[in-house]
Amino acid sequence: MSQPLTPRQVATQWFQRIWNERDESTITELMAPDAHGTHEGGVESHGPEDFKNFFRDLIRTFPDMRIELLDTVAEGEKVFVRWKAKGTHQGDNFGITATQQPHEFCGVSWLVVRDGRIVEGGDCWNLHGLISRMAAAA
Repeated sequence: MSQPLTPRQVATQWFQRIWNERDESTITELMAPDAHGTHEGGVESHGPEDFKNFFRDLIRTFPDMRIELLDTVAEGEKVFVRWKAKGTHQGDNFGITATQQPHEFCGVSWLVVRDGRIVEGGDCWNLHGLISRMAAAA
């Protein structure tokens, strides 16, 4: 039997496989069924299916979005990731019609990983700044 992934390995796979490769099955694989997440803007998710809705909504807005990991810091069962996202606003969202303009935004995500699966997490990034830039381009 192999060892579970470390928190750093889970975080790296989470961003690469889900956000960059669009492999939704990774959400169920790496997230515990009763996981809880708090996202920018006060959005909460409970379990993999809820998170899939959050993921799909953002990918509909920025279908070409790519996330670059800038830093990862792991301590015990916690891992913190500083990242930069780039994508083109190709889908209507946040009350703004798609502008076909490129956007970039940075943020920090934190995860609590037990037995190789995310049990809790969240992120912090400037959603309101992104919405303002999208609206200005509309």
